[in-house]
Amino acid sequence: MNSKSSSMPYRLLIFLVLPIAAFAQSIRKIHIKEHFWIVLLFALFFSYTYIPLQGSDAMRYVDRFGSLNNYGFSQYLEDIKGMYDGSGFYQDAYVYTIQLVVSPFTSDIRVYRLVLGFVYFFTFLSLIKYLILNNLGQRTKFNWFILGIVFIISFTSGINGIRWPLAFMVFLLGAYRYITTSHKKYLFLASLSLLIHFIFFLSVLIFLLFVLTRKYYKPKITSLFVLVLFFFSNFFATQLTSNATVIGDGFEEKVVEYSENESWKEQRTEGFNSMNWYVQLQRTAPNTFVFFALIITTYFGLKLRKSDLVTSLQYLAFLSFFISFISAQLVDQNSNRFAIVATAVGLIYLYHLYNENPKNKVLNVLRKVYIPIAVLTILGNIRADLYTVSPNLVFGNVLTEMFYRFDESIQGLVGL
Repeated sequence: MNSKSSSMPYRLLIFLVLPIAAFAQSIRKIHIKEHFWIVLLFALFFSYTYIPLQGSDAMRYVDRFGSLNNYGFSQYLEDIKGMYDGSGFYQDAYVYTIQLVVSPFTSDIRVYRLVLGFVYFFTFLSLIKYLILNNLGQRTKFNWFILGIVFIISFTSGINGIRWPLAFMVFLLGAYRYITTSHKKYLFLASLSLLIHFIFFLSVLIFLLFVLTRKYYKPKITSLFVLVLFFFSNFFATQLTSNATVIGDGFEEKVVEYSENESWKEQRTEGFNSMNWYVQLQRTAPNTFVFFALIITTYFGLKLRKSDLVTSLQYLAFLSFFISFISAQLVDQNSNRFAIVATAVGLIYLYHLYNENPKNKVLNVLRKVYIPIAVLTILGNIRADLYTVSPNLVFGNVLTEMFYRFDESIQGLVGL
């Protein structure tokens, strides 16, 4: 038994006594197997102790889960059939599958969230692990772009939103692993995202286009073409809504619901405008920065060294922004989830590009410009997470959770 394996019982003991201490010890070494599992255990404890906000998506899923007593395979098949014709409660298979797995064994919503948390955080942490592993040995200044990827959405989103956050991470992990390995199983993994959330049909479609055409990619020509298409994004959006029924009645119903419900869009826009300025900046600054950084590193002669990996990520980032342009014509600014996908792909591109060119002056300027944006994003997401974090996660352990379960989050108790 090597030293790494023998230290695992010691780390598990620390986790049982004070989980957050074990997490703090392992987070910077997440690419190492034993540390990966400690961080995952902490994430599962977070999922189990999660305190949902009233009126949140998490409460909606709780109500749905609680109403499905004796959920069996026959009902599961009916729900799967309903995905296409629009009669189903959801237009994707993931939640139905989790209900089928969990419902026969327990009605405890905390166990339900534990299973959801395992799937989500295992996928998310795997993405971060492979990002780090692919850059080991490169001595650079701290790469702030990796923090942008880690905090691309709040950790609570994985438990609150369930479907879209997981589909997002599955797509990113599958796409990234396919680009780095060319193994077809990762193409299949990226495609699974559309079974988790129907909206990823467009991302999967654009990724298939990427796979078929990346060997023909010419950065300046392709990016200019995408920028030209920006001015025709309204045309493409109209074509999408007009032909959505080709994919299925359920998909068409949701596209119409999101794109033509003007009162809903106005309500969302008013909600965004009522937010504090720093929250609005947190929502918009990363996407704006990444887009302009993508343009700068493509069109200006910066004498950058670009591996095939970086070039591929650059191409996928442009295609992802094209989809986000179309989505912006259909929904309000606050609901354009494809902008988050484009931001994430762009940050992965910048992360690798900076690691390959750590002394480039322009990249270092971009890095410094991004630091306050990253700090704002991190602080904003942590503040949002504190609304759902139980005091037992930070100050207690599994035993304290068994004897006393808090109904009030840290944010609710402290009132930050």
